[in-house]
Amino acid sequence: MERELHIETIKKVKKFILEKDYEGLKKYIEIREKEILSQEDNKSSDYIENLVNNLS
Repeated sequence: MERELHIETIKKVKKFILEKDYEGLKKYIEIREKEILSQEDNKSSDYIENLVNNLS
C-alpha cells in the first residue's frame, strides 16, 4: 500500500514538472509532507523528512 502511494506521488510530481506548474508542485509537496509527517513510526516518513530537510 505504501509503495503505491509513493509511486502515485512520483507520478504527480512528474506531471507538475511537465506542465511547468511549479506553484502547484510546491503546494502538493507541502501537503504530502504534512501527510507523511503525521504518520507515526514510519521509516518512509523518516526518510522523506530527512530528504526535505536536506533540500531546504
